[in-house]
Amino acid sequence: MSGYLILGAFAAAGDLLGSANYIRAVIKGQTRPHVFSWLIWALLAAIGTAIQLTAGSWGSALSLAVGGSISATIFVLGLRQGDHDISRSDWLALAGAVAAVPLWVVTANPFWAAALITAINFMASFPTFRKAWVRPEEENLRSFAIFSIISLVRTMAVSPFTFVVALYPAAITVFNMLVVLIILARRTPTDRKELSHGL
Repeated sequence: MSGYLILGAFAAAGDLLGSANYIRAVIKGQTRPHVFSWLIWALLAAIGTAIQLTAGSWGSALSLAVGGSISATIFVLGLRQGDHDISRSDWLALAGAVAAVPLWVVTANPFWAAALITAINFMASFPTFRKAWVRPEEENLRSFAIFSIISLVRTMAVSPFTFVVALYPAAITVFNMLVVLIILARRTPTDRKELSHGL
């Protein structure tokens, strides 16, 4: 088994760990996911998996496939227990993300395909960025910290490593880290102290 495939398997296992923590928190009512973000993330993971498979990068494809299945599960849970305080900017982000998906389908150039899916991911992440800023106590710091580490490992699993193939998983790393930073910045010192013991 190649080192890249091992990294991909490790990333998939980490996704399961972080997501199990997130799903448990949603079920307990401690975390309220924004359904728009998780819907688009599930769709993007499916597209991202296809990009990795087309490039022959089985390790990162494995991790993305697992992550996409988890995102779909969280979306379904979020329909009942998620954040339904949806702003106009959230709708605009969703519309932009959905509208850009067909462009990826007809884009033959690998660079523009990767750039488009990265842009779509940013638009999908915006509702969660906004929610983490407005109600940081409803987001799960531990899970997004795990996701940040795992998405970095996923980027390292890209093989053959090229800018085009690595762009999407690298962008996911940045977006996850941004959620962590927003939560840390917006929560009170007491909240951060309590969370640090749980990490």
